[in-house]
Amino acid sequence: MKIILQLLFTVLLIGTVLPSYGQDKATIISGTILDENESPLPGVTITIKGTSKGIISDVNGSFKLDVMNTDVLVFSSIGNETQEITVGTQTTLSVTMKPSLEQLEEVVVIGYGTQKRKDITGAISSVAAKEITSSGLGTVENALLGKVAGVVVSATDNAPGAGLDIKIRGTNSINASSAPLYVIDGFPIEGELDAGAQGESTAQSPLSSIDPNDIESIDILKDASATAIYGARGGNGVIIITTKSGTGERANLSFSMQHGVQEMIRKYDINNSAQYAKLRHHRFFPYAARMDSVSMDDPNYKWWDYETLAADTTDTDWVDAITRMGKTQNYNLSLSGGNQTANYLASVGYYKNEGILKNTDFERYTANFKVTSSPTDWAMLSFNTRFAYTRNNGAVTTNSQGTAQGAGVLQQAFRASPMKDIDSSSANDDEEDETVEDGIIGNPLHNLEYLDMLRTGIQSTSNASINLTPAKGLKITILGGLNYVTNDLKYFAPTNTSWGQLANGLGRINDHKRYSWLNENTISYSIDVANDHSFSVLAGYTIQTDNRASTYMEASNFSESVQQLGYNNMQAGEIFSAPISYAEDYALMSYLSRFNYSFRDKYLLTATFRADGSSKFAENKKWGYFPSLAVGWKIHNEKFLRNSGIFNELKLRAGWGETGNPNIKPYQSIADYATTKYNYGTTPVTGIYPTRTSNANLRWETSVQSNVGIDIALKKLPISISVDAYQKLTNDLLLNADIPSSMGFSSYLYNSGQVENKGLEVMVNVTPIHKKFKWDIGFNIAFNRNKILDLGDLNSAAWIDVPNTRSYSTAILSEGDMIGLWYGYETDGLWQQSDFTWNGTEYELKSLGEDEDGNLIYPAASANVQPGQWKYKDTNGDGQITADDRTIIGRSQPLHSGGLNNSFQYKGFDLSVFLDWSYGREVYNANNRFAIEKNISLNVDYWLPIQYELDENGMETDVVLDPGNPNGRYPGLSAGDPYGETHDGYMEDGSYIRIRNISLGYTFNKEFLKKLRMSNLRIYTNVANVHTFTNYSGYDPNINSNNMGGLRPGFDLGSYPLSRTYMIGLNANF
Repeated sequence: MKIILQLLFTVLLIGTVLPSYGQDKATIISGTILDENESPLPGVTITIKGTSKGIISDVNGSFKLDVMNTDVLVFSSIGNETQEITVGTQTTLSVTMKPSLEQLEEVVVIGYGTQKRKDITGAISSVAAKEITSSGLGTVENALLGKVAGVVVSATDNAPGAGLDIKIRGTNSINASSAPLYVIDGFPIEGELDAGAQGESTAQSPLSSIDPNDIESIDILKDASATAIYGARGGNGVIIITTKSGTGERANLSFSMQHGVQEMIRKYDINNSAQYAKLRHHRFFPYAARMDSVSMDDPNYKWWDYETLAADTTDTDWVDAITRMGKTQNYNLSLSGGNQTANYLASVGYYKNEGILKNTDFERYTANFKVTSSPTDWAMLSFNTRFAYTRNNGAVTTNSQGTAQGAGVLQQAFRASPMKDIDSSSANDDEEDETVEDGIIGNPLHNLEYLDMLRTGIQSTSNASINLTPAKGLKITILGGLNYVTNDLKYFAPTNTSWGQLANGLGRINDHKRYSWLNENTISYSIDVANDHSFSVLAGYTIQTDNRASTYMEASNFSESVQQLGYNNMQAGEIFSAPISYAEDYALMSYLSRFNYSFRDKYLLTATFRADGSSKFAENKKWGYFPSLAVGWKIHNEKFLRNSGIFNELKLRAGWGETGNPNIKPYQSIADYATTKYNYGTTPVTGIYPTRTSNANLRWETSVQSNVGIDIALKKLPISISVDAYQKLTNDLLLNADIPSSMGFSSYLYNSGQVENKGLEVMVNVTPIHKKFKWDIGFNIAFNRNKILDLGDLNSAAWIDVPNTRSYSTAILSEGDMIGLWYGYETDGLWQQSDFTWNGTEYELKSLGEDEDGNLIYPAASANVQPGQWKYKDTNGDGQITADDRTIIGRSQPLHSGGLNNSFQYKGFDLSVFLDWSYGREVYNANNRFAIEKNISLNVDYWLPIQYELDENGMETDVVLDPGNPNGRYPGLSAGDPYGETHDGYMEDGSYIRIRNISLGYTFNKEFLKKLRMSNLRIYTNVANVHTFTNYSGYDPNINSNNMGGLRPGFDLGSYPLSRTYMIGLNANF
């Protein structure tokens, strides 16, 4: 009986095991993935459903993976529908990916995870790899220009290597930064600029270290329901950058190359010697009619016979002298590969841009390495490191050297005399250099050739992570990372430059270092219940520290014999400024969570909560709490629409959330003291004095944002539309309050006030033709209205002057209006000679008549007004021109902005044309004011006086000898604006439409490439900054000089000129 029972048990055991073994048989499956044109499709992610195990197709679209026959393979890639295939008995597969015109299956990085676009409830926009490299300008910021609704990108300078100013949904703050948070491969990097110890910016953009060729995608989180997962740092939006990873099983080599030349798009019309001499004549002798009325002792007597003088001199165009044809080159080489358990990617890159101003250039060396390994089905290890070294030779502009150096080389070129030879030590008219505002003219070309201003930087980021999936749907991630940044400025101006001549040689060294450590720990779980309910939850703890240090030294008065060593021989200077150094650090500790729920793939719910503790703020104000809630309704999945054949997608979204902005320097909540030297009797001693008072209530700014949106994708028409409307209220603004000077300092930082941003964003994608000839259209437009609702205790009703670098660049803050207002006098043309009478010694204003009491009525005018000067309006009607007549004269934020892209494909050819625009923005062209009112170099429409004959008594008659130009737009050379006030005479319409990029390429067919043992080869030509349609007279209407951010955008003074770039390039895969 015992033997029978044992046999029966054995049979039962075999009968149980064999079916199980048959169901879970292990096998190797391989295959090829094709696109809709039956071409191999690289970069497709193939994963085993419910696990982290997977692989990415190589450049030939091939893959190979160990699977069980019960496994379900999930195939996904950006722009294509996700497919699921059960392995079964198959060992080979041929999968054709179908394009998803509405891109519903696209996987979007949302912060601490990913999500399919069809399940998104917030406002998130994406830029794919192809769009990132299409600009051809070697920087990531250029890839965002006009590409995404609600993202405004403007230039602070167009110099090689200069960063761009990026704002998402308007200006949110007055004193704190409005720059977004950047998250690069999971590492958060705050976007504010680092300041050197002397206030000179040594910073480079966080994006300057990234080669666009290394980027896989950019996801932009715009509303609070999307950004609240980043809590205190999400108030200005979040830009998430994901770099490329290894693909496929075999090693793949990719190479890209670009070569190009650059030219100045437009230049100011500079006077030649004859024009210049004539204007000098009019400046010094505006009303004289005969030579004998001018004293030969007059130092300017030589300008009387200006025609003879000009004929005997050279004719130098100083703008031509300091500019050149620029060059650009960009190379990227990458090697990737892997197998079913591991993949890797290694790349190196080199980029150089030789600018259109001589002796200016930017170089970037990059190296990246990323590896992922899955030693088991439930564990994945990842390591990623990026390194970049940048080297930038710069020129002095009003942006490059802070506000202390005044005139840059462009202003000098505007002012320089065309009658001076290009080799002259000075470009002034007189033998001695004419002192100008914070500098001297000198020779603009020498100021480029001999000035040594070198900026170098290192940016290195490394991440290591482990992802564990111990059970289906459960994922545990532990990540550690380090970000290391150096930004160094070395500057030496020898005595043959303007700045060096002032100081007999001037050297500066500013070193800035930054370390940031990161640890993130998250756990997530997702589950589907009864095919109706889908849940996912996330919880995490993170901590990030930031340590910064800077040193600054300055020396001057170098002897000629030692100046060749420049800043490498600072000890040779005889005059030293007191060295400055500082160190600061802060930490951010956070707890975060997210909950997602979907019911029958129709009703969506997303909730997040984050608690942030920052060391930047006061003891009892360190913690902030940031919740968000969003819902979505997939109407197209309702029964009444499911079979209508109209919509691929019809989804309503609504979200609300609270975020923060901690972008101020550390220690602002505590009192600060500085040291000073003084004599106690006859003994020198060191004392301390307060420079900042404490504020025990200092906390971060918070933004509460609401967003509603709709996503539409039609089935029969290849069109998708996304519309978002939002309102964002930023509270507890960080403001500087004025306090009595008797306190020892002039202001302190505190929280008060409110700013509102509200707007509408529309993005449309259309494919009118989708056959052998394909035509795609991408369009976006955004409207934003910015308003200061409350200025707190500053002054709720009065104008508040914002500190500025020059008297003619005044910006104003005012309740009820936007941030970024220009404030000054309105003008009514120029005072004409016909407005005056000549009494024999001076001009007197003509009366307008008499009042009812018989008193003469005179036009409102400033004191000592002269013909040819600006005529200010008496806006308050009191008959006088006073400071009370100042008003808003310009608004620097656009009414709307956007972009339009048309791309065409036919067989192997592709053509794309992209343009962007901005409408309703005004720009203060300080270049004109600087050049016109302080010199006579620009060939513009000056006011010129009418000249009269003199009678026998030396008095003028009414006989006109020279009609002059009495209706000129700009003031007379001897008149100008002696009061130095801000007025609208130089405000210009900054609206523009720019053809940003035209690209034409050809991709060789696969049969031809097989002979070359290549998998892909594309050659192309590209033109960037093709043409700008604008009424603005300056170099670039999309400019914001001096890095004043939202307080004073639309200010143009001496910025590096915009260039047009012509390029050829190729992309090759082996």
